[in-house]
Amino acid sequence: RHVWISASYNPVINMRGKVVGVVKIATDTTAAHQTNAQFEAKLAAISRVQGIIEFLPTGEFIDANLYFLSLLGYRLVEVKGMHHRMFVDVASARSPEYEKFWRKLNSGEFVAADIKRYGKSKREVWIQASYNPIFDLEKNVTSIVKFATDITGRVRAISEVAGGLSALADNNLEYRLAKEFELAFEPLRSDYNTALSHLQTTMKKISSSASTMAVGTEDIANSSDDMSRRIEQQAAGL
Repeated sequence: RHVWISASYNPVINMRGKVVGVVKIATDTTAAHQTNAQFEAKLAAISRVQGIIEFLPTGEFIDANLYFLSLLGYRLVEVKGMHHRMFVDVASARSPEYEKFWRKLNSGEFVAADIKRYGKSKREVWIQASYNPIFDLEKNVTSIVKFATDITGRVRAISEVAGGLSALADNNLEYRLAKEFELAFEPLRSDYNTALSHLQTTMKKISSSASTMAVGTEDIANSSDDMSRRIEQQAAGL
């Protein structure tokens, strides 16, 4: 059985300065080590699927995990010490809403939202993020930890489908979702295009049937007029 201890080894010296023994004082810390190991395992699991970023209360980067750095295309040395506004467009960074956002965090308030950020070379990225104030024993905010999940694919899929529905509302049955979606949303694109193709085929059949009915109706009308003229002629003869 593995046991963790916090230990100090203390040599015992006699009157002549010779070590005659060693006294060890030990405290069992196994439970604390097990708890810490579980915490580290959970944090590692979260890090594989979520971005984890830590800021000072003033907004400067302290640290970020590989997931977040890869998502925005940066290395840690490029963002460490930089302010959070580097990921926000200029207009938003100067807005009252952005100042209010940091005031809320510094007051200890939790913030969560789906937000747009800009990575390296101003590449647009959408994330589902939560900003969590971290407190010391006196309840002062010492840092802000952010958890972020990439939802760029979902936002793009919604936007593309909305564009398709808008085209459909304008009676455009030729419009198709041409660009492939992320794997999780690709069935949505395929089903949309298939449904629209079926609708287009059905509408063509209806249009063709309507044209045939129109011709038939015209023939019936002509026959009816001819019969009316004959009856009138017979009536006049009588």
